Amino acid sequence: MNYGHPLRFGLHLPSDADCGPGRLVEVAGLAEQWGLDLLVVQAGTAGDDLEPSTVASWIAAATVSLGLVLEARPATLHPAMLARAVASLDRLTEGRVELAFRAGPSAAASGTADSVAALGEAIAVVRELWNVLDRGLGRFTGRFYRLAGAEKAAPAHDVPISVDGQDQDLLRLVGLRADEWSTGCDAATLTQGNRAVDEAARGAGRDPREIRRRVTIRGDFGERTGRFTGTAADWVNDLLPLVVEHGVGTVVLDTEERDVAAGFASEVAPALRAAVDAVLPRGWSGARVRRSAVRARRRPGIDYEGAPPEMAEVVEPGDPAYARLRSGYLRGGAPGIILRAATNEQVTQALAFARRHPGVALSRRSAGHGVSGRSTNDGGIVIDVSLMNAIEVLDRKTRRVRIGPGARWAEVAAALEPYGWALSSGDYGGVG
Repeated sequence: MNYGHPLRFGLHLPSDADCGPGRLVEVAGLAEQWGLDLLVVQAGTAGDDLEPSTVASWIAAATVSLGLVLEARPATLHPAMLARAVASLDRLTEGRVELAFRAGPSAAASGTADSVAALGEAIAVVRELWNVLDRGLGRFTGRFYRLAGAEKAAPAHDVPISVDGQDQDLLRLVGLRADEWSTGCDAATLTQGNRAVDEAARGAGRDPREIRRRVTIRGDFGERTGRFTGTAADWVNDLLPLVVEHGVGTVVLDTEERDVAAGFASEVAPALRAAVDAVLPRGWSGARVRRSAVRARRRPGIDYEGAPPEMAEVVEPGDPAYARLRSGYLRGGAPGIILRAATNEQVTQALAFARRHPGVALSRRSAGHGVSGRSTNDGGIVIDVSLMNAIEVLDRKTRRVRIGPGARWAEVAAALEPYGWALSSGDYGGVG
């Protein structure tokens, strides 16, 4: 069984109490240098003395591309506060943040069943505050949490929420509401857990492929004494069945040893990718399946599954970016799909897609104000070229400049300023 998720590899941030701020940044920098995809900031970082979202912020400022999985427990931080912290950090890092919940006692709950129910409400609160597509204040009424009208906060991207645990109630919760299930690497646990998660997902009208599967492993190089020991090839042989037979898409290493982490990143990760590609059919790793809540907002008459994969970004009415991109500067709209192009070739692909939709409105948008009203529509297609904003000086002598269709005059002015040249058009910085 495989869910078609591209493989990702990560590292747990050290959780020992002696791990100071310099060590935290050092580990994060090495993980990024080694090419790992993500770093898990555990709830017990530095012996529970440090708050995870603050640690993640500290690390985010010292990294550029590393994904950050922020592990949290509702008992230590109210989900409304957590939602705003994660949304803010995700925007500051331009979409590098994920949220993970680890099951545990809640301040408002007692017992396992209550803890799972409280966790489910915590996820609902977080999603409600991230839902800027529905205007108004955030509201939620449950047994453990209540929002009587809270300000919403939009993250930069659709932040995945993962849940860790093996309890049956927890697995049902994963199938109902989570984007990733995190567990150990035992094959029997994965088999039973996948079955429970998939069943709950289908019962809720979700596609099980929406839910990524993540395992955490510990290991060492050298003598072969058990799973995830020995050579890199031994590790690959141990991990391959988890990916191919149990659908694991994310592998996270928990170790305090730098050499082990380096070997995992430089030897095991690329070798496992190659081994999986050799076993599974060509093209096994498909595009990410959008959540059912996103698909529910799709407009009729548009072939969403046929949207060109070459686009820099495809935005649907259920995506977080839609609230920002649905309208122009002067015109409000509710398009059915927004195709963001960054190259001429992508524009060509977007136009080909539009031609397959006769009778569906087509709008073209740069980064300007759209006075004519052609920059958006209701239920149609928008081709957005605001990403094509390059400004290139072609000839200093004749002062010829090539300006991309998505540029704004403020950007042009900034590009011309070093030459002492004046603008040829535009009366406001936001004009396209």
